[in-house]
Amino acid sequence: MYGVERADLIQALGKMGFICMVKKRQSFLQLLLLLALFCKSWSEDFSFILVKNPKMWQEAQLYCRENYLDLATIQSKEERAELIKLALSEGFSSFAWIGLSKGVSKWRWSYKDELMSYHNWDEWEPHLPSTEKSCAFIDGDNLWGDSSCSIEIPFFCQTDHNQTSQKFIYNTSKLSWHEAQQFCRGNYVDLATIINETENAVLGAIQMNGVTWGSWIGLSRNPWLWSDGTDVSWPLLNWQQGQPDNIGGFEDCASAGIQGEIADESCDSQRYFYCKRYPPFSRVQLLRVELRSTVSLTEAAVTEAIEKQGIQKIMEAKETEVMGLELRTEMVQMLEWKNRSTSEEHQEQIGGEERPLQKETMNLN
Repeated sequence: MYGVERADLIQALGKMGFICMVKKRQSFLQLLLLLALFCKSWSEDFSFILVKNPKMWQEAQLYCRENYLDLATIQSKEERAELIKLALSEGFSSFAWIGLSKGVSKWRWSYKDELMSYHNWDEWEPHLPSTEKSCAFIDGDNLWGDSSCSIEIPFFCQTDHNQTSQKFIYNTSKLSWHEAQQFCRGNYVDLATIINETENAVLGAIQMNGVTWGSWIGLSRNPWLWSDGTDVSWPLLNWQQGQPDNIGGFEDCASAGIQGEIADESCDSQRYFYCKRYPPFSRVQLLRVELRSTVSLTEAAVTEAIEKQGIQKIMEAKETEVMGLELRTEMVQMLEWKNRSTSEEHQEQIGGEERPLQKETMNLN
């Protein structure tokens, strides 16, 4: 009747990118095609939105959480690139709030970002305010202290050996904490994690005689937190040169410039702000199509006709602009619809749940 064999028809549709469900029904084949319609406006190209309504940081956070998701997290290269593109498209050339601010910080190990459980702090240590970024060292008496992460001292790296005696490597080169972290991760595993008194004693024994100041271990505390709970990666934060400087001791919130650079400032400043919203999405219109054709479905003209008619059918049913039509390619599925108790309107199954489909007929002859 159709000029093609059943198996050939299924194969042809599979090559064209359709998800096919075949039903044997008396004298003809009913081919069910899923046409996934992606209706996406250009304003939804960004995961962030610039709100041009000056607010204090906490007000901006509340606004973003009520109207979108949260204040924007700008940490990765991809996120910075998107911010730059958005600022350019908006003609914006200043700083705006992002979701970075100071909060209650906890000591964490560099390796696996685990919270500190064992510790051996010296008396009055740690002494730096919890609102400052600080890193830990072990001194010649096996006691711990905290300091600015920028000072340059020797450090301990951690290897992948299970035996405690071979687990740590001492490096006498003087580096900042972050430089030492980068070195250890590049050459071993990470900066040293100390989980018990035995390991702490081993590090003390490894240190050269005469060490009075100390050597870096993999423990640090970062007061800066992302509003949405994303883990802060200090090396990835694109701080503007000289930042954070905490002028006046009240600069507890961060804003981002049009190149993705970050600066700290008072949370009471009035600024535009970037909100994070749901990623650019696609509205999917599922269309159930009955195809009647005596021509080869592998021909380009036939594919074009299917797409054209599919778009037309959807536009007739939905008052929307069709930005594009995707013929899904995930799988080709053949089902013999026998002894089905469900109605024909609910025979399409997607992701484990049955959904009604719009039914249309296409005549391609």
